[in-house]
Amino acid sequence: MGESKLNRYGVWKGGPVTPEQARTIEDLGYGSVWVGGVFTADLAYVEPLLAVTENLTVASGIVNIWTSPVDEIAAAFHRIEAAYPGRFLLGVGAGHPEASAEYRKPYDALVEYLDGLDAAGVPKERRVLAALGPRC
Repeated sequence: MGESKLNRYGVWKGGPVTPEQARTIEDLGYGSVWVGGVFTADLAYVEPLLAVTENLTVASGIVNIWTSPVDEIAAAFHRIEAAYPGRFLLGVGAGHPEASAEYRKPYDALVEYLDGLDAAGVPKERRVLAALGPRC
């Protein structure tokens, strides 16, 4: 499992990306598309985007650790990696905790989640972390 190839420029789309949009993004010369929104733990939205492109990296922005079990995310990562090696970047973060009935300190929860990804063999170089900024 090698590093993702993000290239110098990518596209951020704050919501769903269709396969047609992914193909257009790649045809325009961009190396990656960052997809925002709420994701299910099976990461099923990723595969149709990868299937219609040849080199585009798809990055999740972000998988919420409060609502996506780490074992399911790790299994989905490995499934995607087997089909599209090096083309998926897993973005995880301690999004809005109100999405879960359980509340813990975000830092502690994120460290535990990353430990789970480590134990499941999800490479560190194939994931990125996100955080919510301060509210003024």
